[in-house]
Amino acid sequence: MGRERLQARRTDEPDPAQAAVMCEAAGVDGITAHLREDRRHIQDADLAALVQVIRTPLNLEMACTGEMLDIAERLRPHQVTLVPERREEVTTEGGLDVMREPERLRDALARLAAAGIRTSLFIDPDPRMIAQSQALGAAAIELHTGRYAHAPSDPATLRALRDGARHGRLLGLAVHAGHGLTVRNVAPVAAMADIEENARRKASGKKEIALSPIAIEVVRRIDALFEIERSINGKGAEERLAVRQMLSQPLVDDLHVYMRAQVARLARGHDLAKAINYILKRWAGFTLFLQDGRVCLSNNAAERGLRGIALGRKSWLFCGSDRGGQRAAAMYSLIVTAKMNGVDPQAWLADVLSRIATHPAHRLDELLPWNWTPRALAILAQAA
Repeated sequence: MGRERLQARRTDEPDPAQAAVMCEAAGVDGITAHLREDRRHIQDADLAALVQVIRTPLNLEMACTGEMLDIAERLRPHQVTLVPERREEVTTEGGLDVMREPERLRDALARLAAAGIRTSLFIDPDPRMIAQSQALGAAAIELHTGRYAHAPSDPATLRALRDGARHGRLLGLAVHAGHGLTVRNVAPVAAMADIEENARRKASGKKEIALSPIAIEVVRRIDALFEIERSINGKGAEERLAVRQMLSQPLVDDLHVYMRAQVARLARGHDLAKAINYILKRWAGFTLFLQDGRVCLSNNAAERGLRGIALGRKSWLFCGSDRGGQRAAAMYSLIVTAKMNGVDPQAWLADVLSRIATHPAHRLDELLPWNWTPRALAILAQAA
C-alpha cells in the first residue's frame, strides 16, 4: 500500500479495496465499510479508494459526529448507517440508542438525505427503537444480531429478530440485519421474509431464496481450507505444500466424498446439482494446489490481474475463443511488463508503434520497456 496503517492489526493487509473487488467478483450485492473515529480499522484513504473502485452500493457505517457527516457529504456513499461507538470496546457491542438526543439524530439524517444519501440506523430489535427510527426519518434500519450470534440455538434470539424485521417492514422501513454472523449461523437470518432482499423479491413476484443446508456445509468446508491457506501465506512453496498435504488433503478428500454423496440425492436439473457437478468435473484443477506449493487455492490473484485494465473489467474474464485468449495474453504481457518496469503502458505502446516500422532491426532491443527512451528524449540525447 505504500503506507503504514494505524489500526488494530498493525498491518497493511488486507487491502479493503482489493477485498471489495474480490467480493464483487463473487457476486455480492453491496459493500459495507465502518470508518471509526479512532481509525482503528480502515483509514480515510481506504474509504476514498472504495468509492472509486467498487460498482455495487457502498454502505458507510459511522458515528453521528460532525467530522463523519462531512466525510459522508464529500464521498457520497449509497447509504450511511449511523452506529454507536465507544473507544474502549473491541467491536460494536450493541445497537444505537435512538431515544437519546433525538434532535441530533434527526438533524443528521436530514443532512444526509439532503445530500442524496440513503439513511439507516443500527439498532437492537426492540419495538421502541424501531418505531423511533421511523419517527426520526430513517429510510432503513439494521438490526443488531449480536445476541442471536452468541446464542443461535436459543429460539428467543431468532424470534426477536424475526419480530423486529416484521415490525420494521410494517412501518415502511427497509430492514437489514448483521453483526457476528458467520457461514454457520447466517442461514435463518438470511431466510427471513422481511429482510430487504427477500421482501423485494416477494413484492416483485419472485420466489424467496432458499439457502440449502448442503450448500452451507460445502461452503463451511471450503472455508476451513482457506483458513489453512491464511496460516501459510507468505511461506515458501515447499513449506506450503507440506502443510497442505498434512492438513488440507484429508479435508479435500472428505469434501469430495460428501459432494458425491449429496449430488446423488439431488435431481439432475437442480441448480445445486449443477454447481456441484461443475466442480467435480474440474476436480483435478481444483486440487492442483495439493501437488504444487506454488499454486494458489483460488484464482483471485489472476482475476485481479485481469481487472488491471479498466475497459471490460468483467467481460475480460472470458476471451471468447482460443485465438482471442492468445491475443489477450500477448497484450496483457506487454502491458504488465511495462508496469513492472515503471513505464506508462499507453505512452510506451504509442511511441513504439509509431517508431517500430522505421527503427533499425538490429536495435529493436532499444524499444523494450527496460531500455525504452521516449522519442523526444532520444532525439535530445542524440543531439547532445
